[in-house]
Amino acid sequence: MVNLLKSLAALMVAFSIAVAPASAAFAQTSDSDPKTQASALFVEATSAMEKANFAAACPKLEAVVRLIPDGLGAKLALGDCYVGLGKLATAQRAYVAAGASAAAANNPTRQAQAQRKADELNSRLARLTLTVSPEVLALPNLQLTRNGVPISTAEIGIPIAVDAGTHSVTASAEGRPLKTFEALDVKDGTSASIVIDSLPAELKRSETKAPEGLPKAPSAAPPAEHPFWGPQRIAGLALGIGGLAGLGVGGAFAGLTKSALDTSSELGCDDSGECPNQAALNEREDALLYAHVSTGTFIAGGALLLTGIIVFATAPSGPVVSVGAEGVALRGTF
Repeated sequence: MVNLLKSLAALMVAFSIAVAPASAAFAQTSDSDPKTQASALFVEATSAMEKANFAAACPKLEAVVRLIPDGLGAKLALGDCYVGLGKLATAQRAYVAAGASAAAANNPTRQAQAQRKADELNSRLARLTLTVSPEVLALPNLQLTRNGVPISTAEIGIPIAVDAGTHSVTASAEGRPLKTFEALDVKDGTSASIVIDSLPAELKRSETKAPEGLPKAPSAAPPAEHPFWGPQRIAGLALGIGGLAGLGVGGAFAGLTKSALDTSSELGCDDSGECPNQAALNEREDALLYAHVSTGTFIAGGALLLTGIIVFATAPSGPVVSVGAEGVALRGTF
């Protein structure tokens, strides 16, 4: 079970680094040896980094990681290159990926190096929080993106580390036109927020003038009141159930964390993390892995549960009245 979790983690982080395509200038013939290509690219990249030419070095290192997914040195160097480019959040993700790969390869030295580099960036990162009003969350087929990448509901309300610069969030729903929200000039070491409090009014078909002499179409009936189990309450219930499930998973991994810690202590590990043998060290590393999973699922589950409660509690019981929130940090623009 532990080996399976490590293998999955290694595959996921290796894929997240390798998906960025290398520049066509670095393309090689299909019959070339990948290790030979990677070695040449790595030498070129390190030479460019020594000259502070990070824009040229980073694509080469991305190509090295794609060619040799198990290479830990290239992944750490890629993180250093992103730091040089000023992409601190991207650099931290690269270090975390390198640390996970090192853990899967049972290389504690590289793992500690990657963890130290990732931790050093924490206080320097820019963070962006997305807040979505319950009215918007309840809209059918709501779609959110940040810089063109879909946003999951687990990210709502949580400060997410981002690279410095301008970040655009778009929101759209069934029958509603797309609306763009921007956090302008987010700087390293600062926090910003984007508030999605409303979307433009529902699109209407253009009215055509009836020929003279013909009866006019009857006016639309007044809006009906919402039933108790309307779409918003159903959405709130679903979010709450998802949050409870996340908390349950977090609790389960918390139990696994304690069990692994107890086992490592029984095998001789002390409070400082020193272990007398490989079996005890493996148990202590498993406990650390379980603890990270537990923390992540607890945070995501708590966020979903809180969102579900808000959505359920604020569901309208009468005719829909659209009220825009006032005093928000950032406003949307069409």
